[in-house]
Amino acid sequence: MSNKTTRIIVSFTTTLVDPDNIASMTPEFKAPSNYKDADKIAKYIKERKDSFEADAANQPYTGTFDEIMLVDLQKQIIGKWSSKDRDAEDGLTVAEAAASWILRNNPDAFAGDILDTTHSNVVFIGFDTRLFLKMLGLDCTLPDSKVKVPLRLWYNNPNHRDITEAVMPSEFALSWPIVLKLRKPWSTEDAAKKWDICNWTKPHINVQHDSWLITELAAQLGFLND
Repeated sequence: MSNKTTRIIVSFTTTLVDPDNIASMTPEFKAPSNYKDADKIAKYIKERKDSFEADAANQPYTGTFDEIMLVDLQKQIIGKWSSKDRDAEDGLTVAEAAASWILRNNPDAFAGDILDTTHSNVVFIGFDTRLFLKMLGLDCTLPDSKVKVPLRLWYNNPNHRDITEAVMPSEFALSWPIVLKLRKPWSTEDAAKKWDICNWTKPHINVQHDSWLITELAAQLGFLND
């Protein structure tokens, strides 16, 4: 295994596995036992159902990847897959295609068994990288998956860096507009022009916009330094 760190920029969007039947996949919520008022109980249950269904695309089993873009900064290669293109001859899902790309370009990085504590030389950098690895692993370990992923790629893998948490720590009252306004480079007119984020509002809407911004922020934070 090479000692040089491989940094992979990760950007992705998600979608519901079965949007027509999301109600059947929604858990049965119950109000706390101290709730006695019928309207209050109904409101509590509705709020939890609405919250679950609103975020169901962003978790395993009810959600899956709609699009993934991976940029290997060391090898200078890019992989990009969309559910709209999954009629290709490989017949792979977006998750399977991305996992296959990772493993093909880093064949020895995730070798070892469940007790192996050796860290790989591959670091994933992006928005919600832990979620990315969890969804990737769980999608690719389903019984009908065509791509089998090593456990050390996705389960308890510490080699990921979440740009959101790094640049906007959750213990502080911050927002993207505040953070990005202050992080826009003003050193040169050219640099300021390149910082075009007027159409960017939050992660996981456009993988190419995300990938560019992740790389810019990662460079500012020092995540790309050897």
